[in-house]
Amino acid sequence: TADEHLSSILTHLENLRFAQAQNHAETVLDILRKLLQRIERVRGLVEQQQSTLREQLEQMLDRQQELRQQTAQTDLAAKAEQLAQEQNALRRQLHELQRQLPEESPAAKPLQQAEQAAEEAAAQLFEAHRQEALAQQDQVLKNLQEAAKQLPETEEPSQQESSPDQWADL
Repeated sequence: TADEHLSSILTHLENLRFAQAQNHAETVLDILRKLLQRIERVRGLVEQQQSTLREQLEQMLDRQQELRQQTAQTDLAAKAEQLAQEQNALRRQLHELQRQLPEESPAAKPLQQAEQAAEEAAAQLFEAHRQEALAQQDQVLKNLQEAAKQLPETEEPSQQESSPDQWADL
């Protein structure tokens, strides 16, 4: 382990065995390089996941806006059941998106509220209650917008990031 190698470095330096200390130091640097590479790989995966979640959330926002517009402009007597099914499909997508987030994510609560409002909107649509459905759809949109604000922004890689070679130079 790195601790054992660091201990060996100190022991060899104390005994003036510089060549052996250097070998152990190089081993520690190799371990640290590999660790940094793993951290960078995990960081890339997390950023990719956040980007995917953000894209899914934006698609759901667009879909909810379309459903709201259809609710406002459609003869509900003829299309209530279809709109209710589409609203319920969006609710299921919200549930799936929510499951992908860590519980401690600040976006989790607004997504849960959006899911609940979508469920109520679907029920109101099924009953052909336009105004109540529109109010719930507005709540879905509000909660989705809040969730989008709470998702961390994906950052462009900065030029200040460390590379394994920069760590080796330390």
